[in-house]
Amino acid sequence: MEIKKFIKYKGEKIPYVNTPLMREEIWSLRDNYDRFIINDVRRGTAEFYSGDPINKNYILDFNFKHIFYAISSIYAIYKFYQAKRKVKNVVPDLRKKVAKNIDDFQETLNGWSIKEEDLEKQPKA
Repeated sequence: MEIKKFIKYKGEKIPYVNTPLMREEIWSLRDNYDRFIINDVRRGTAEFYSGDPINKNYILDFNFKHIFYAISSIYAIYKFYQAKRKVKNVVPDLRKKVAKNIDDFQETLNGWSIKEEDLEKQPKA
């Protein structure tokens, strides 16, 4: 690609290129020059580029698949939150029950000690 026009800006020569341009030509401009101006002949506008990406496309695609994924992920987060809240309510009750069972077990021993003994020392029936 041959650049025929240049514009002087603050002592720097900036290439001035007319459209239509192919991607390879835009890439070569980006590789060779830090700044350049593209004159859009169809619209009658000129755009100044200085190292920014040229092709900025934002695509918003709303179809059944994406909406389904969004709703299902929100539902899963809600169920996880519910389960977490339920566990927080159950765990303190469980701790109280375990402590009560330990106290009840110690009360039922009535001073008896539990230890293993050899089978030989025990009387035979």
